[in-house]
Amino acid sequence: MFSKPTFNALKQSPQLLRKNLSTQSYNCNNAFNMNNYLTNRNLRLFNQIQYSIFNRNKNELEEIQKAKKNALEEMGDKYVYDRPSFQVVNNDKFLQKIKKLEEANKEQKAKLDGYKFPLLLIFFTLFIYYQWETIPYNVVFKHATISEYIPKEQYYHAIFTSALSIMNQGSLLVYGPALLYSLYLCGLYMRQRHMFYLFASNALVTCGITFLYERNKDQPVAMLTPKTHGAVTPLAFMSAFAAIKPDYCMFRNKAFPFFLIPAIYLMYECYEYKNYYVNEVCRPAHIGAMVYGAMFGLVFKRLML
Repeated sequence: MFSKPTFNALKQSPQLLRKNLSTQSYNCNNAFNMNNYLTNRNLRLFNQIQYSIFNRNKNELEEIQKAKKNALEEMGDKYVYDRPSFQVVNNDKFLQKIKKLEEANKEQKAKLDGYKFPLLLIFFTLFIYYQWETIPYNVVFKHATISEYIPKEQYYHAIFTSALSIMNQGSLLVYGPALLYSLYLCGLYMRQRHMFYLFASNALVTCGITFLYERNKDQPVAMLTPKTHGAVTPLAFMSAFAAIKPDYCMFRNKAFPFFLIPAIYLMYECYEYKNYYVNEVCRPAHIGAMVYGAMFGLVFKRLML
């Protein structure tokens, strides 16, 4: 797990280690099994690291974890964390406490980084909805729907604005809360660039699905009925988070898995499509957004988490 190491990080923070040693009374005599790999000096340093991990100050947590990592890396190839015969830490409560602190620190960093782009998406969604309410339809639909004006007049910006286009109050009440909650949850684990990648690629995919669906109906692009795609963004983010954290529960007291929410939306979209209720939306694009969002979430979980 670790390799090629030094104790320089520990030398840089002796005051921090002494502070933790004076405030903690945890007994770590049996916490480390060093065999013949560590000297007495290294053993004392490892004990200091274990005491330091208990410090709950979020500003110091990153420095402590860096010191621990650098210290463990000094053992090089001799250190194998998962080897049953050589466990550095064998206290379950201690490991659980470290894991909780690391997860809290990870979520805190993601929160600080992951909410600027979601706020931008919410702002443009409300802005486009306001345009639908105040400006005539024949002006707005050219810039906020999937229509023949995209290839004909090269209104390529409509590919992305249509993915945020909600044109009536009913859709806003249904998909608005879904957009807010899904962006909040994804912001706990995704950086801004990952959320941007999901939004932009999902807009391109759903736009392509709409054109293919209309072509399969033997309708030329010039006869394409303008389609709004405001639902594809919340549906994609919901499915992505359900793939990243399938065991996430919305309530602590009563278990209600989050993945049930996109499952309900998916059943609703399939029902509407089966009954040929398309009107001004493209149901296949909605279903495709959920499938693509789930695939994006699985890839993100595999590569980044």
